[in-house]
Amino acid sequence: MRRFLERLYGRTVGPLPNTFRPTRYRIRRLAHALQALTAKRAGASARDIAALADTGVRTVSGSIWKDAHQRARVERLLTLAEHLAGGEYLALLQHGHRRLPDSAVVSPR
Repeated sequence: MRRFLERLYGRTVGPLPNTFRPTRYRIRRLAHALQALTAKRAGASARDIAALADTGVRTVSGSIWKDAHQRARVERLLTLAEHLAGGEYLALLQHGHRRLPDSAVVSPR
């Protein structure tokens, strides 16, 4: 509330507290997810989307592509983007107060 009032009266408030700022990794991941969704809706295949990050994907045979980590990454990004496009983007605005969708959280390996 204090930050809002300071903004309202034209004062500078400084950066958001760390709990409200997404990490660089999360920002990059969300951007890639939305780019993947845009490409998918424009008619690109999962292989075309993966080839944007790794051009060697185009030369991989079909049987290897089925188990390629790039394919799994594209599917995860598309799942995240579908959640965001379906209204879960609101969870980003309430970061720190509401749990993000499972597809937005990276699980440790």
